[in-house]
Amino acid sequence: MTAKNRTMQITIATSPQTPLNLAHDIALVRTAILYADKTILCSPAYSILLPLLRLGKLKPEEQLDFLERSIPFSGLSDLQKELALEGVRTERQLLSEGNVIQRLFNRQRVQKRLGVKWDRLKKESKPLNQDVAFDDFSAAVKADLLHIHSFKTLESADIENKGFYSEVPKTTSSLVKEFIQFAGQSVSDGSTYPLFDNCTAAEIQK
Repeated sequence: MTAKNRTMQITIATSPQTPLNLAHDIALVRTAILYADKTILCSPAYSILLPLLRLGKLKPEEQLDFLERSIPFSGLSDLQKELALEGVRTERQLLSEGNVIQRLFNRQRVQKRLGVKWDRLKKESKPLNQDVAFDDFSAAVKADLLHIHSFKTLESADIENKGFYSEVPKTTSSLVKEFIQFAGQSVSDGSTYPLFDNCTAAEIQK
């Protein structure tokens, strides 16, 4: 491959902040896509938040499906879980009740209630109040400018279906190990340019 035909690839690795936020991810991604033909983001924070950030963009049926899957794995009591699941079933039933006009109005009411709950949840949880990052990253991915590294640890944790981790300490330990390994490999990989936040760079230099 000649230098003329060679593509420039940048691999970004960012360590999770407390509370989870995507400030470093946004800054580094915006810089990378200006110069690179291909940008890969390895971010535990974004990969953890993605299914939850995506929740607010889903259709009512999809939101209810997610809630129904995740509630059994939450920290709620058995009674609270049953009440929450009953609420989900009631909302789902409303979506299919009545004639076409009634279903349309029912859908609007359900969508509004879910929207109110989602807005309240975002206000109570700063990690979820990051719509700008979600929209920017989604646009970059669709334009094939950005690729998100998939963590095998998170795939095993099945966050897409459970919404919550059943073995948090074990999952966290495995995720950190996988992240450090990937970041280290990108340093020695001559086909990509590593771009790390300060915390990740310091960890790799140890």
